[in-house]
Amino acid sequence: MKKILFLEDKSYYQDLGILEKVDNNKNYTLEFNGIRKYKISIEKLKKYHCVVSLFYTNPVSNFIIIKAKQQNIKTILISDGVFDFSNAFNNRMQLKYGLKLFHPIIHDIFLSVGKQEKNYFGKGVRAIQFLPKKVINTKVRIPLPNVNKILITTANTAYFNETEKELLISILKRIIQELDSKGHQYFFRIFDENIINALNVKPINNQVEGSFEQALANADYVITTPSSISINAMYHNRPVAHLQYRDLPIYLQSAWVISGSYPIGKTIKSMLEKEEDRLKIQNNILEQYLVQNTPSEVFEDAIHSEIINSRNNDIDIFVNKNLKNMLESRLNFNLEYLARRLYKGLKKKKIFRKLRYKIK
Repeated sequence: MKKILFLEDKSYYQDLGILEKVDNNKNYTLEFNGIRKYKISIEKLKKYHCVVSLFYTNPVSNFIIIKAKQQNIKTILISDGVFDFSNAFNNRMQLKYGLKLFHPIIHDIFLSVGKQEKNYFGKGVRAIQFLPKKVINTKVRIPLPNVNKILITTANTAYFNETEKELLISILKRIIQELDSKGHQYFFRIFDENIINALNVKPINNQVEGSFEQALANADYVITTPSSISINAMYHNRPVAHLQYRDLPIYLQSAWVISGSYPIGKTIKSMLEKEEDRLKIQNNILEQYLVQNTPSEVFEDAIHSEIINSRNNDIDIFVNKNLKNMLESRLNFNLEYLARRLYKGLKKKKIFRKLRYKIK
């Protein structure tokens, strides 16, 4: 029997769909919230076959991962969505730790979203492609309503600095102006209060209640910032246009791109006409993210995969930074753990979501 230590709450892994083959399976014993075990003895740690984590920048999690690697215990890192270079290099929540998302990966195995992303990160680490369950919640394709209505939405965190925010809002304003001038129907699914206020989005025209799939059921087209919802929309046969407002590369492409340098009206016209060549491009893009095996099948394969033994200077630097961030204090740990539990509960509440975007 293989014992597996998951460093975060079970619900996170359930959302990803990776537990179905290993949970309640006599061949495995699963333990969650392993972050509480950061002072675990080497003797007890050695009883685990592998240690799994989600939060790359959490110094407590990384401290446990480092301890596990020192004892040649297999370590697995899981990405919960598409990789974004701006998130990696500009997100202040990571910069405060002196870290860049997934640069480097200290774990032995990395479950990555996207074929190109897998190749990018597969240097010195065994990268395995998978697609989290939450990216495409329903395999049954949502019918097109055929009402020629456009959904305008963004990632939950659509910008990481003032420049990105201003450029994004500017492009969205121009899109709305173009749609209004042509009499096209559209609605929003935007949670960010800064964007809502800048665009003067009325609550009646902002479908934030319910799931993304429920909003998608009312739309024939989607305009969005690049994120996992793009994959969802493409899967459900909606033409997708990405907003381009950054100077960093992106792996997740779209068949239509709206930027400040090309006539927006032409791009929207092409999307509304569902140009055949563009749809072929979109389907090819989608294929780069779909995988045959379920998330739980991929995860079980990862448990049994051989590791690649490698070490480089970037990993040494990461370890040193993490140890600097990590204070071996029971008080600090309890605050970390309890804060995450509290945040997880509060973020489900509508009033907290609004407050979060006001103070961001």
